[in-house]
Amino acid sequence: MDNVEVVEIDSTIVGETYTIEVTHKGTLTRSGTQTYSLIATGVGGKAYATSAATSSAGSRIDSISLGTIRNQNSAGCKTYSDFRSLAGSIEVGSSNALFLKTNSCDATDAARFVKVFMDFNSDGDFLDAGENVATSASLNNNGSFSGTIDIPNTLAVGTIVPMRVVLSETASAANLSPEGNYTRGETQDYQLTISSPTNDVSAGLVEYPESGECANPAKYVTVMLRNTGTAAKNRVPVEVEVRNGTTVVATLRDTSRLVIGAQSEAMFTLQTPFNMEGGKTYTFYTRVNMAGDQLPANNELVS
Repeated sequence: MDNVEVVEIDSTIVGETYTIEVTHKGTLTRSGTQTYSLIATGVGGKAYATSAATSSAGSRIDSISLGTIRNQNSAGCKTYSDFRSLAGSIEVGSSNALFLKTNSCDATDAARFVKVFMDFNSDGDFLDAGENVATSASLNNNGSFSGTIDIPNTLAVGTIVPMRVVLSETASAANLSPEGNYTRGETQDYQLTISSPTNDVSAGLVEYPESGECANPAKYVTVMLRNTGTAAKNRVPVEVEVRNGTTVVATLRDTSRLVIGAQSEAMFTLQTPFNMEGGKTYTFYTRVNMAGDQLPANNELVS
């Protein structure tokens, strides 16, 4: 019988080179050799262009806080720091507070700027529109920078997003680039994994009425609500538009007071009926309108 073993590695870095070594635990008693196949998926990728200061004097990044990353830089002068091995995560469709503190290696107090970049489309650079996610005003020694970074709601959960922070002594933030060298400052690289949202309730299929039911002048509609977020939800506004062809027969609105657990679903019956006539075909447009929903793309379903 052939033995198949699957190993998943979630800490690799795009563009880096890795060596895989296959060994056995003992001595093979028959032929002394064993043939095997090794299949690797998800390999490849474009290595990111480097970014670093040419001088280790002057400005440095002391600390940074974003998502689950809380990183205090070690003492000493740096030109580049690779923190991509840190296990950071950030929610899809979320707004996140950024805090960054700067300092100086040699007590100088030159003006400096910070830019933060994220490679949202995973194309191996930080040059696309929307990937410069934060830019500071001019900072001085011991200066700090606070901002807000919005994560797109189109990213798939589990996506790894590289992040680059560039601090440079310069007269203008326009001089900062995510690639190449500059004179004094520091570049830091990170990786963030996109995690499930806290707030996301999606519209599910209409459970009732079912196909083939008899006419009913007061027919109630039951829909499935799916909580794909990580927090329990209730008081979810629900709207169901009932159509016969292109004609809107009824627009039903109600608020679900069911407590829907995280990663769970529940059926909800709207408490206003509609006149369901015999011999007609109905289409139901279900919409949920929860405040703060982080993934609005799944808020409507047609059934």
